[in-house]
Amino acid sequence: MDYKSRIKALRKELGNQNLDGIIIENPSNRRYLSGFTGSDGVLYIDSRSAFIATDSRYYIQVKQQCPDFTLLKTGYSSPYAEFMKKKKLVGKRIGFEADTLTVSSFKAMRKETKGVNLVPTERIVLLLRSIKYPDEIKIIKAAQEITDNCFKMLMNKVKPGMTEKEIAWMIEVFQREAGASEDSFDAIVASGPNSALPHAVPTTRKLQKNEPLLCDFGCRLNDYCSDMTRVIFFGKPSAKMEMIYNRVLEAHLMVFEMSSPGTRVADVDKISRDYIYSSKWKNKDLMGEAKGQGRYEHGLGHGVGIDVHELPVLSQRMKKDLLKVGHVVTDEPGIYVEGEGGVRIEGMMHITEDGAISLTKSPKELIVL
Repeated sequence: MDYKSRIKALRKELGNQNLDGIIIENPSNRRYLSGFTGSDGVLYIDSRSAFIATDSRYYIQVKQQCPDFTLLKTGYSSPYAEFMKKKKLVGKRIGFEADTLTVSSFKAMRKETKGVNLVPTERIVLLLRSIKYPDEIKIIKAAQEITDNCFKMLMNKVKPGMTEKEIAWMIEVFQREAGASEDSFDAIVASGPNSALPHAVPTTRKLQKNEPLLCDFGCRLNDYCSDMTRVIFFGKPSAKMEMIYNRVLEAHLMVFEMSSPGTRVADVDKISRDYIYSSKWKNKDLMGEAKGQGRYEHGLGHGVGIDVHELPVLSQRMKKDLLKVGHVVTDEPGIYVEGEGGVRIEGMMHITEDGAISLTKSPKELIVL
């Protein structure tokens, strides 16, 4: 990974925000900027220097993973005290991550940095992370290839009578054996009426014929995540569930076609929502408030990278955010009917100068086994 380019981009942003330096504690941001995978450490970066402060458990690891950073050996002392010893920070404007820093950590920071003007910042590193470098795209593609192959395995091996928990375990074992370090999140495996819960937790419920099986899963490979959702029907779906599937699929494809640099994320969310709730469909009462009617209650998608949920967030709430070249985002509209089941179709797409490129290769059309 080219950490020097990432630090250079951060330094440019510090200049834009009139900051003399920044303290990084968020583990994913720390990993992005330095390569450090330990559980405890703090970065300090300014226009000329880059420090990582941590205790003796990680001294050797820092030397191996962070050649661009100066190690500050903290022992049991505060990392902020070490920064003050090494750098003349009194009177300086030093940023900190207000969106992730705990109250207790902020109190410790303020105590050990007297005379420093601590400036709350939000999304500085998160916005940098949202634009993926080519080496990041390569790893994300490899992670998604494992997940696509896992779905092929599911289509060949999953049968009625298996429990949701059994299928979730099959997913984890396959992805680990294929080279992933872990699942990128706990797999969602939901059958029948359980699939109406967007974030269902696998249970001991057994898969039955003529009902949907929703699987939402991904893996982590070399620090980067994959994420996808597919629905399988074991036996002929009901006319209502087939209609729901086709409506979700068409919304998914509309989003893909619309996604290009400069498009507002709120607009791509809106186009999926407007289409799903449109009166074009014969069954106008499918989408409503009452039990037995469908709902689409979550955002359209999110960025994927070191974390499985990153910027940008594809939601109508994000009025000003735009899709940009280098974004990797999910496209995952869904319809959920309480007591019957739900459909979500999710794939990752890479935003390029020429539009969106699908990183998810698994079939999207109705799957009946």
